[in-house]
Amino acid sequence: MANSSPVRTVAVIVVLPGTLPHDNVVFGQGRCPWEFVGHGGHAVRVSEAVGVDESCGVEQHTPAQKQEGHFHSPNQYLLPFHPDDQPITATSTSTHDRSTKALITPTQRWVWAVVGDSRVRQVFSALITRLASPRLQYRKPSTGGKWRSIHELTETLRIGKLHEDIEVYHHDIPFTLTFHWDPLLLRLPNLITLWTHNSNQKPTMLLLGSGLHWMRRTMHTYRSEGSLAALDKFQQHMNSLRPHLASLAASTYTIIQLLDHIQESEIFSKYEGIYSNGNIDLYNTFLLSYTTGTNIISWDSNVPFSHLYHTTCRHNKRNSYDMWWNCDNPLHTGYVMVEEYANMLLNDICNSYLNLESKYCKAN
Repeated sequence: MANSSPVRTVAVIVVLPGTLPHDNVVFGQGRCPWEFVGHGGHAVRVSEAVGVDESCGVEQHTPAQKQEGHFHSPNQYLLPFHPDDQPITATSTSTHDRSTKALITPTQRWVWAVVGDSRVRQVFSALITRLASPRLQYRKPSTGGKWRSIHELTETLRIGKLHEDIEVYHHDIPFTLTFHWDPLLLRLPNLITLWTHNSNQKPTMLLLGSGLHWMRRTMHTYRSEGSLAALDKFQQHMNSLRPHLASLAASTYTIIQLLDHIQESEIFSKYEGIYSNGNIDLYNTFLLSYTTGTNIISWDSNVPFSHLYHTTCRHNKRNSYDMWWNCDNPLHTGYVMVEEYANMLLNDICNSYLNLESKYCKAN
């Protein structure tokens, strides 16, 4: 992730054997440079080649390690929370057989909000799968406002198209996670007003994502006046939000996720050029500059992951029921990568609460 400058933080590295587009590919710069060097179809991390220490990584995972049980929550990696009256010390064991301790107090509250399109809804889905537990429940307009078990939602959310708000609540700990379906970020001004006047609903973490729907909305401008004229409409709307987002970011951890790359060769001719990686890069360049001088975070480490995913799809078209691989969908990255986006987000937010070694991102 990055703030005022384009610094990529790759928290979890995915190695896809035989899929690297080049022998030497550098993902990221600044704090967290990673270099992958192909060896017999595999990849290794070479920190020394770029002159940095290994200060931003956790263990490597390959897709083969996660092929089974995608809809189950790996809660063994989460801290045990207890709603006691006194602060408690929770212990978690890492793969280095080392005890990690964090102090958790009953006054802490986690109010997370995800606002945007289907791409950030994917991240929301991955978080829900990761955090699922018996006391986690959800509600949405189609449930009539009734709380239901989160396990009824995880599969539908992943394989379906839910264009509605979803609220998730834990009955034992002060944690809520809400998804607001707002692909053009047109509802965001009213949400910010609501949060400003109601501190209980104000998020402690806000994740935003938009872009593809703006490309479709401005396609006639793109055809008649060019890509920059179409982009200008998106820029005008985002610039109108900037003072409000900058003010919110002073107290709310605010993240804008950049647009994933897509599989251009599979785009319908109607959207040719509009849905393109060149156009996406224009949007992403604007979003990187958009956060300059604010506390808003630009999240760009998803982009090389999505590029690698679609490169793999071009050479080996795969699909699975759980959307782990979804190569028939050229606009969305499969969950083989989206799950790593969730890892990045959780590491970025949670690692500062843990007594981790310095090689972990955001470790105290």
